[in-house]
Amino acid sequence: MEFHLEYMIIGLIMATKTLQFIDMLFVSLKEDSSIPQEIKPYLIGLRSPVIKISSDKKFFSDRSHPARITLLLLTKISSSKENLKDLSINISKITDSLIHVNEVSLDDFIIANRKLLTLIDETDKNEVINNYEIKDKQLLRKDEKDRFKQKIITELQKVISNNSIPILAHELTLKIWPQFMYKKCYKKDIKSEYWVKGIDYFRIIIEYLQPIEDISKWTDINDNRLELIKSIHEFLSESDIDKKRITINTEALKKAISVNLNKFKHENNSLFEKQALEDKSNKYESILNELPGYVKVGEWFDLYTSEKTAANRLKLSLIIKEQGQLVFVDHRGIKGMVKDIDAFAEELSRFLSKPVNSSKPKFVDTWNELIEKIPKFRR
Repeated sequence: MEFHLEYMIIGLIMATKTLQFIDMLFVSLKEDSSIPQEIKPYLIGLRSPVIKISSDKKFFSDRSHPARITLLLLTKISSSKENLKDLSINISKITDSLIHVNEVSLDDFIIANRKLLTLIDETDKNEVINNYEIKDKQLLRKDEKDRFKQKIITELQKVISNNSIPILAHELTLKIWPQFMYKKCYKKDIKSEYWVKGIDYFRIIIEYLQPIEDISKWTDINDNRLELIKSIHEFLSESDIDKKRITINTEALKKAISVNLNKFKHENNSLFEKQALEDKSNKYESILNELPGYVKVGEWFDLYTSEKTAANRLKLSLIIKEQGQLVFVDHRGIKGMVKDIDAFAEELSRFLSKPVNSSKPKFVDTWNELIEKIPKFRR
């Protein structure tokens, strides 16, 4: 006979009231046909002591709780079909010390357990002890795992805080990420590479999913999102999580970030138009600053038109920075050509367009070269 008390406790542990749970437990014991009738009264008689000790919350959570061991030892002893009369007398002496007292303590159950162990043979005794040692170790490991899982959840909740997460990113952030952190970081230092990178990446993901407040933040997210998605995919792929699942959810994250970007852009279109003009102006300003010093209003240039036509000699008349254009006129002041700043800079670098006097050495340059050639004599 083997009475699965442990499984019954697990099955009934969800009972909302302590008394209700204990009543259900002892009803099950009473109805268990595998327990000999000679022993059953002493088991049922323990209902009152168990109710008294149940104020100790560990009775429900600790498998090695003395009161639970008492019940398990009695069911184990009940498996013996020999000398039931003598056995029941010995059991009654032990259980009386628990039943017929006003107050019962854990120590009373511990003493009773020691006495009960003397009533079973060595094989059964060792089996009981070994089983509980194994169960205690398993429970300890489970507790460690549960504590670590809770630590991961706590750390990720700190990052999420009051932030919102779109549905597209729910599975990645609320399921895959905690699963990954557990698989890669359990039994490792929380300062390990995976722990630090895992929290940092998670923080960036949540940040990129929040409503965007200004155009600089929009630009930062827009410029870095693809690299982020790639890095996250590679990072998660280092675990045994299904690769297809990772791909589906990183693509969903990319879409969620794009939705966030598009929403801000749609709501702030005028800001982007203004920013585009500023960017162009800065670009043209930068190119102008890099042009040779001779590019200035009043200078004449042989301007490139095409491979098949001769250069057009015109004078630089106007520099329009806002539009990035250079206006050239002929000797009568009539506009002859307009060139984009960046196109003109390219032509100068390739010597397609060039200043009219570029091939003629200036007097100051010639004089300096002459001075350099005069031998220096010691006096």
